[in-house]
Amino acid sequence: MNRKKVATRLAATLSVGIFALALWALSRSLQEYRAADILGVIRSMPLTLILASVLLSLASYVALAGFDWLGSRYMKRPLSWRRILFGSFLAHAISHNTGFAALTGGSIRYRIYSGAGLTLLDVGGLIAFAGLTFSLGALALSSQAMLTEPVFLARVLGFPPFLVTLLGLLGLGLVGGYFIWGWLAERPLQIWKWRIPVPGPKLGLAQLSMAVVDLVLASAALYILLPAGAEIAFPTFVGIYVIANVAGAVSHVPGGLGVFETVVILLVPEASPGALLASLLVFRAGYNLLPLLAAPFLLAAYEVREAKARANAVHSLRKVAEAMAPPLASVLVLGAVLTLVLSLATPSARVSLNRLEAYLPLSLVEAAHLAAGICAILLLLLIQGLGQRKRASWAVALVLLAGGALFILVKGLTWSPALVLLAIAGLLACTAAVFDQPGPPLPRHMEMPWLALLWLVVVGSMWLTDFAFRPRDWVAEMSIMSHRAETGRALRTQMLLLFLASAVSLWRLSLTLGEGRDGRRV
Repeated sequence: MNRKKVATRLAATLSVGIFALALWALSRSLQEYRAADILGVIRSMPLTLILASVLLSLASYVALAGFDWLGSRYMKRPLSWRRILFGSFLAHAISHNTGFAALTGGSIRYRIYSGAGLTLLDVGGLIAFAGLTFSLGALALSSQAMLTEPVFLARVLGFPPFLVTLLGLLGLGLVGGYFIWGWLAERPLQIWKWRIPVPGPKLGLAQLSMAVVDLVLASAALYILLPAGAEIAFPTFVGIYVIANVAGAVSHVPGGLGVFETVVILLVPEASPGALLASLLVFRAGYNLLPLLAAPFLLAAYEVREAKARANAVHSLRKVAEAMAPPLASVLVLGAVLTLVLSLATPSARVSLNRLEAYLPLSLVEAAHLAAGICAILLLLLIQGLGQRKRASWAVALVLLAGGALFILVKGLTWSPALVLLAIAGLLACTAAVFDQPGPPLPRHMEMPWLALLWLVVVGSMWLTDFAFRPRDWVAEMSIMSHRAETGRALRTQMLLLFLASAVSLWRLSLTLGEGRDGRRV
């Protein structure tokens, strides 16, 4: 087995483990709260405050573009500010939600910046420079928080105050060492066959300033949403935000989901955990969700404009559509999976339960609940085939989307998620010509990142079910069957999802062991 595959499998396994651990810690903090309490806090938030948070988030994205602007000038490959702002926004909008920023954000940057003459190597250097810039600002801000509030951070971290102060001094020493190195270095840094110019003190100061502005704006977008009980100074909170952000990034969980929230809740103990989670959800909607929703439309508009500028516009547009359809279809189907999971793991309205009891037999409702769970798992398994443009994967996905919408209606008469699934099915149906490759709908060999995604969805679904329904005894609740016993149906569906995920994992393990016995590289 080569080292790359070992590293991939280890990273995927750790991300699932860290995600599960973060959700466990989150559950302990929220054990006195219900989902209705969180929604109530969100509804009570002033709209002006939410809009201000969104504007601060957008300002943070502008500051992030400054990382690429500085990097392009450092490499002496200057780009226009307009192109940098567009490319940086798209790259961060996607990488902030999917994780693996170098891969996801790098591909978007290359697509946008290659039009201005940058090579793949140039883009790699740009990403490295941006990562260094972020690290410089994160180190400086977290260090200042440790030095200005050592007693507070020592209490919440469980460290002695002198150790927190020592870590703060060490962090500022590293920042200072970066500037001294840039000032004293007389020759470029030699790494293998590449000679890398050392950033001078002026460029280092610009890096630090841009990173600090970005992190201050992003943390301010969350700070203004904090509940009244969170009596914490803004400079200290900036350091906490940085620590939570770094923890989410190194976990490799997509978007740091669950990890970021857990760290913030643990490091702001004065605030009500339920109210703080509501603030975090609103912040996520403005900082992560809105840019992610806008990104595909902006990218599509860019591709159309680029295609029109070419000689054969019709042919170019078709090529663009063929290139974009598989990844966009994969994202849409993943959205359908999350819609199904959210519907299965949260209670239906009481009015819907009354109608179920009046019009539908219990056996049909129970079967629809389980069938919707099976649709979610199968759709998740089909995403890999959609990325490979398999016709069978596309056809089966359409059937499952339509079936999932029907099952969601039957299991709880909830129209909104059913309409979302039908809308996704309609968009997918428009891409029929793109999916022309033969092969079975389900992958013969499931890649490790997809297996990790499967478990992230299942673990997240189980946690959400537990939080939304608060069952006192899972075994006892699962044995109750009636139209109004929605908790039991939800728990039985979660057990089904767990069984299916385990079966898929064992199947993949058997394939891996089989390859090993045959003597082939795994």
